[in-house]
Amino acid sequence: MNRAEKAALQLRAVAVLRTLKRSRTYDELAELTGLPAGDLNRYVNGHVLPGVERARETVESIGREALADELRSRVTADDEGYVDNSAVVFDQSFLDLVAPVAAESFAFERPDVVLTAATDGITLGAAMASYFDADIAYAKKRKETAVEEFVESRQRLASGIELTYYLPADAVSAGDTVLVVDDLIRSGETQELLLDIVAQSDATVGGVFTLIAVGDEGLDRAREITDAPSARSRRSTTDSVDPRTSRYPYPCIPTPVSAADRPVSGAGWTCMCISYGKPQVHHRHDMHLYGWVSQRRWPTTSSWIATTPPSGPNSWRG
Repeated sequence: MNRAEKAALQLRAVAVLRTLKRSRTYDELAELTGLPAGDLNRYVNGHVLPGVERARETVESIGREALADELRSRVTADDEGYVDNSAVVFDQSFLDLVAPVAAESFAFERPDVVLTAATDGITLGAAMASYFDADIAYAKKRKETAVEEFVESRQRLASGIELTYYLPADAVSAGDTVLVVDDLIRSGETQELLLDIVAQSDATVGGVFTLIAVGDEGLDRAREITDAPSARSRRSTTDSVDPRTSRYPYPCIPTPVSAADRPVSGAGWTCMCISYGKPQVHHRHDMHLYGWVSQRRWPTTSSWIATTPPSGPNSWRG
């Protein structure tokens, strides 16, 4: 790690601590982090930077907890299960914190382009692109007048409505590594169209990341698209509440998978889940943080998909 990378890591750690401090006293922050309150005061106020090892620990472990807690507090769902994540996608400073934590947790290959869909995915895409020093591209449901050539992906939905996304042809080049991101996955239709755009551009999918998954439909669709095995999930809480029926969300913390847990070679990550409301027929009622890392080129990629909980509190499946 060169000097610039060390400084960037230290500044990311300070950003994590400042985010945590917004809702805590220094004594509470000290209890959470295990760091002296006096040191935390100096870090948060910018008088001193944490050492490199302390900074790495803050981003990799405490940062995941901060991400889970902040998402849980910012994302709401009404009695019918509709999700409001505007407090997340409208806060660029928070998303700037999400980017390094997601990158550290999921070990994404450094992309040439970050691809998302207009409009809610743009702020997250911009944060990820800034972190990786990559280009940002976003597909739209309409063509720009001044652009002559587009990559077009079209799909007829079960309702009979046709969904089409357009991306300027020069936004993604052949051979580029592309990280596909979005704020939320519901049915998986948007992610499928974005992956198709990458394939048409003769580019390579380096990974897919989305903050929130609503229901199982999108996750199942993603598994079908990627033909991907799932890493085994592990509980990070002793709580006996059934996550499928509880109205109280679980914290969602990316957890590394050991070599023994990997059915095929490659880095794998699981994700603990948060759930709102009781499961019903419609796919919008169960919300989980979600992300996966591609191992090979789409559509024949082997990917790792964050697992979702089945019907029982102790029946976590891969």
